[in-house]
Amino acid sequence: MHNLTIAEDIISEVMEREKRRNNLIIFNLPEMERATRIEQTAADTASVQDIFTYVGVSTEVSNPVRLGKYDPTSIQRKRPLKITLPSAAVINEVLRGNKKIKQMERFKSVVINKDKTPNQLRFFKSVKEQLSARLSSGETALTISVSIFLSFLKTMPRKGVKHKQWDPKQMKLTVEAVKNKEMGYLEASKVFGIPKSTIEGYVKKMHQ
Repeated sequence: MHNLTIAEDIISEVMEREKRRNNLIIFNLPEMERATRIEQTAADTASVQDIFTYVGVSTEVSNPVRLGKYDPTSIQRKRPLKITLPSAAVINEVLRGNKKIKQMERFKSVVINKDKTPNQLRFFKSVKEQLSARLSSGETALTISVSIFLSFLKTMPRKGVKHKQWDPKQMKLTVEAVKNKEMGYLEASKVFGIPKSTIEGYVKKMHQ
């Protein structure tokens, strides 16, 4: 039953990531004062189109939505803005233009990120904390690179080793890496420290 719960959690996480795959979150984009929802949506759409035009991305902005509760008393309202784009290719094209946006005086504070799941946000927070700790201990020239991610993953604890109950977050990342063909079963086994047969079993459960 416990293994079934973990498998369900994995499937749920994969589905959640799939649901968000064509979304971007835009931070620090100012809101209008005393605007109706329709007026704000129109203004947000125009602002995003201006940004896309500047960075050389040709696409339509779909369904811009401000996240969080509206606060009319706030002097500088900058709720995050979620937008949906046609494909992952367009998403990557926009993200490559992040640095170029800094050259726009009007939008120099704007930051654009992928729409991450709560599990992904917790994971990135953990990696950043690890990086901060290493910098505080005197290490230099560190960045959040692939090697740090892999180092972090290898040291993630397993739950109930005697009963082969693996850490759900670790297993989710492992299964997704195999599912997305980023790694083969053998490579994933070496990187994540999980037996190849166990990974195969979890991947098989996802397709049942």
